[in-house]
Amino acid sequence: MKKKGSSEQHSKLINKILLDKQDENCRVWKNQVGLACDYDSTKRMIYYLCEKSKADELFYKIRKIKFGLKGSPDIIGIKKIKITPDMVGKEIGIFCGYEAKTGNSKQTKEQKMFEKMINRMKGIYAVIREN
Repeated sequence: MKKKGSSEQHSKLINKILLDKQDENCRVWKNQVGLACDYDSTKRMIYYLCEKSKADELFYKIRKIKFGLKGSPDIIGIKKIKITPDMVGKEIGIFCGYEAKTGNSKQTKEQKMFEKMINRMKGIYAVIREN
């Protein structure tokens, strides 16, 4: 049985949000953020695993690749908005971001800062929770 806030629950919530928010006026997509390891470096390290003393040393030599903007929401996109009549009915696109939270998980400091920035810039930001 999966614990509350598991990655499986999180993935299901993200997929639900993607389906719910996508329409003719809004395009959203997953916003991947994380850390990956260079496969070739990892493969070379495995060859040395027999020598435990070298394994720790080699672990720190693996090329780590950070991607995405830390604190940015799980899902980002653009929403078409019709401007008021005094702007001659023009349409513009505004940034939208949705943060998925499951179980007891809470926003990080960086996520709260990102939310404040989007709100300050009059974009759309929401934390969507599922227990």
